[in-house]
Amino acid sequence: MLKLKLITLFVIIFLVSASLPSQAADNSFGVSPATISNAHLLPGSHYEEEMIFSRADPAKNATALIIMDNFSGKDWIKFEPGLEVSLPKGEQRVPVKIIIDVPAKAAYGEYQGSIMVKLQNEGLSGQVVLAPAVSLTVSLTVSKEKNASLKVLQVQIPDFNSGKDGNLVLRASNQGNVAKAFSKITLDIKDLQNNSVKQTEITTIKAIEPFKEAEQQLKFAGKDLVAGEYHALVEIFDDNVSSYNDTIVFSVLDASASGSDNGIDSVSNRYRFGNAVMFCGIFIIVLTLILLLFLMNRKKRKESKR
Repeated sequence: MLKLKLITLFVIIFLVSASLPSQAADNSFGVSPATISNAHLLPGSHYEEEMIFSRADPAKNATALIIMDNFSGKDWIKFEPGLEVSLPKGEQRVPVKIIIDVPAKAAYGEYQGSIMVKLQNEGLSGQVVLAPAVSLTVSLTVSKEKNASLKVLQVQIPDFNSGKDGNLVLRASNQGNVAKAFSKITLDIKDLQNNSVKQTEITTIKAIEPFKEAEQQLKFAGKDLVAGEYHALVEIFDDNVSSYNDTIVFSVLDASASGSDNGIDSVSNRYRFGNAVMFCGIFIIVLTLILLLFLMNRKKRKESKR
């Protein structure tokens, strides 16, 4: 009898301990980054940032509840899709956008506080289970100092046809609080033998808005480049001071061979030609089958007459 009780107790302990890791994993929840901060806001500034709400084990639907403490500046902060964020089953990472709109008459100074994010899970029996909350630190500074901070993220030169100008694709960000554009971009274009064949520059560049990322397609003179492969030494200037340089490889295509400015027409023509060949093939196969059936039927009739 004692042995039976010990076995029963062991089974109960095993089942309880086995269920604990599952519950812990179900409640594992994190937010990244854990700080909402900007030290360069101006009165009237608009700022956006993305956070990721993540779960280690998204086995069930859950909801993240965002609870804001009562601190000065809390009314500037909005969350998309809202203060209750759905975390669907099967999705480990859910993006949440933070939007900060500083009032035009906001006083200069620091605005600090905290935000709690609680995970609300559905338990095994349908009851609501609250996981430990995640605390986010809020640190915002409103100042009168204007600044712009441009950063190049990516530069590309897509292939283009001979007789046409080229495009430089620039993706950059501005982490400052005022709009600003790069002052110029220079290109030293060289052939495969590293001989300089053309030097040109781009001066018409759009300004990037504060706290934004943007992509621009900037045209440069390239009509005199013959078909072939090239590399361009690209240098980007901020306030006429070099802030970025890289070597970009690209090709100038033979326009007479490609048949269009961007290759789309030639691809479309090949597609139409391929379709025509395919339909002709199908027609021939169907016609052959009909002819075979006719001949077989005719042969059967002759045999039946005999």
